[in-house]
Amino acid sequence: MKMIYCTCDVSMLDSLLRALEAMKVEEYEVYDKVVAKSRKGDPRLNTPIWPGYNASVMVSLGDEQAGEVIRRIQQMNREVISENEWISVYSWEVERND
Repeated sequence: MKMIYCTCDVSMLDSLLRALEAMKVEEYEVYDKVVAKSRKGDPRLNTPIWPGYNASVMVSLGDEQAGEVIRRIQQMNREVISENEWISVYSWEVERND
């Protein structure tokens, strides 16, 4: 099982959530108004100098579905017009304990 962490400009959150829904991802958590400085795009620190903020999404999935989600996000990133639309995606192994 994998935990996937995504972070993106809040303007990309709806596109990300629609992609997850289309892939039948049934459970996820959204963290809104996350300030961030990422390797792609402008910092989003919600200040007058660096306005805006990110949203983050976490989801745990089986390995196969996790791979599909990661590939879909990578495809979305190949289609961005600006680095400010980039969705950062990270994953790591987790075990379910409930």
